[in-house]
Amino acid sequence: MSKGAIFVEGVDDVDLLNAGFDEQVRGFRVMRLGNRHEVEREVRKLSEAQRNNEVDTLQCFIFDRDMKTTDLSSEKLVRIVQWNRYCFENYLLDVDAIHAVCVDLEVSDPRGSGHGALGAG
Repeated sequence: MSKGAIFVEGVDDVDLLNAGFDEQVRGFRVMRLGNRHEVEREVRKLSEAQRNNEVDTLQCFIFDRDMKTTDLSSEKLVRIVQWNRYCFENYLLDVDAIHAVCVDLEVSDPRGSGHGALGAG
């Protein structure tokens, strides 16, 4: 018996959730919707279905910030999680490892500042 569904944007999101959070997503169908627009459209659709008592399991939506916060909000059975970072993959970045590589490559300004991404110039 399914606990419900978890909707995400892309295939990578499905793979990362299944690989890294198997225990938390066990019992849920994890499905890709394609992009942020599709996610928000499905949230609205299922929120309406919930108001009509047509939803009986938890429907979760997890999506990227993409430089814009959503105006949608969670309801009883339709839950929304928007990452605080630009995308899910950004949580996989290890700041210490990135810093070590920059030091090894003698990067003076990792943001680029007009001197090239590797500080050359």
